[in-house]
Amino acid sequence: IETLFLAGADIFRLNFSHGSQLQKQELLTMIREVEEKYSHPIAALGDLQGPKLRVGEFSNPGGEMLEKGQIFRLDLDEAQGDNTRV
Repeated sequence: IETLFLAGADIFRLNFSHGSQLQKQELLTMIREVEEKYSHPIAALGDLQGPKLRVGEFSNPGGEMLEKGQIFRLDLDEAQGDNTRV
């Protein structure tokens, strides 16, 4: 962390999708220690996992071809999709 800070990093991204909360706390502690040592603020960005969109199945096993500019909708309907929605 200190080496990165001295090279110019002033924000660190903590990816909460991987690793434990304890690991993130340890990283944040290291960041705050470097911040205090150099009397310079360092930002910590907590990257939280957002919603996952799972695409359903198409009625055509080969998939669908869309035309440029065509409207296509992703929805939560569990019915098999076609060239207008899935």
